[in-house]
Amino acid sequence: MKAKLIVRSFVSLMCLATLGMTVTTAHAAVTGETSATTTRKVKETPPAESAKPVVKLTNLRKFMYVGQYNRFKATINKDSGLKIAKYRVSSSNPKVLKVSNGLLTRGMKLGVARVTVKMTLSNKQIVTQRFSVRVVAPVMSTAKASGYRIVKSSANVWTKPYYKAQQNKHADASKNVQGYMVKLSQKATTVDNKVYYQVALPGSGQKVGWVPASGLKPAGQYWRNATGGKTINVKKTKNLNVEVSVAKQRVYLKSGNKIVYTMLCSTGAYATPTVLGHFKLSSGGSYFWGGNGGAKYWRAFAPGGYYFHSIPTTSANGAYGTQYGNQLGHRASHGCIRLSVADSIWFYKNMPNGTKVYVH
Repeated sequence: MKAKLIVRSFVSLMCLATLGMTVTTAHAAVTGETSATTTRKVKETPPAESAKPVVKLTNLRKFMYVGQYNRFKATINKDSGLKIAKYRVSSSNPKVLKVSNGLLTRGMKLGVARVTVKMTLSNKQIVTQRFSVRVVAPVMSTAKASGYRIVKSSANVWTKPYYKAQQNKHADASKNVQGYMVKLSQKATTVDNKVYYQVALPGSGQKVGWVPASGLKPAGQYWRNATGGKTINVKKTKNLNVEVSVAKQRVYLKSGNKIVYTMLCSTGAYATPTVLGHFKLSSGGSYFWGGNGGAKYWRAFAPGGYYFHSIPTTSANGAYGTQYGNQLGHRASHGCIRLSVADSIWFYKNMPNGTKVYVH
């Protein structure tokens, strides 16, 4: 009995001892972890350093044309934390290339100029960059041109061959030729490979301006078109009168002594000249036909059958004779004054009876 009791007591003591060791070990483990956590050094992230400033110049042009403007740009990387506070721009040759502190450049004459750009950053640091610009002629080549074209109604008519960014303006007489026939005078090819034609009114020969090739269309049979551009309003023309120059093969509509409209014509051939002198315009008809042929839209101006009329027809009220149309601008008639088809229609419908006519 005593032996069993002793054994039980021993077992109980051993259990308590084991339990105590377990608790102590666990406590130590917890205490050690806590201590480690408490004593671990926290690594602090140092403040980020600002990136080095990098300045870039963009929208630069290696070539500029005389009269052309260009504004370049300067940028700085955002991660530098800096800004460009001030610009100072200079040109090595202001006579060739003008510059401004607003980063604007303008080509002045042919040559090369070096541009220096000094930029003061917000931290007072100064950054300098340079680039060169060659100023070239806007037109690469020119050549004589001939023939007739119709100017499209929407076409631009410039005072000089147009190229991108050029300071240019529309010709004063643009509206006089838009939608009408013109005569080509000169062809120009610009540095950007665009083709322009200098155009003139066929009747007066007045050079109006430059039209891009894309703004022109074929005139077809030129003698069918108006030869003086946009017609006048006779009701608003004071002291309206007509002058015919045999030497120049032109019909001039005048306001007093001022020429306001000019038409191409064909007067009498050397063997059958047009009568000279002072006359008055009288009535006419839509066509006539006789022993010497006929024409359309005629108005009489002198006794003996002298008319203003269209180019001749090949039959009574029939088709126009191409061979006669091609004579426009030369002495060719039996004495009458031939006009293009469009001019004769307008003259027939609009010129008042009694208008003074002077042929010389």
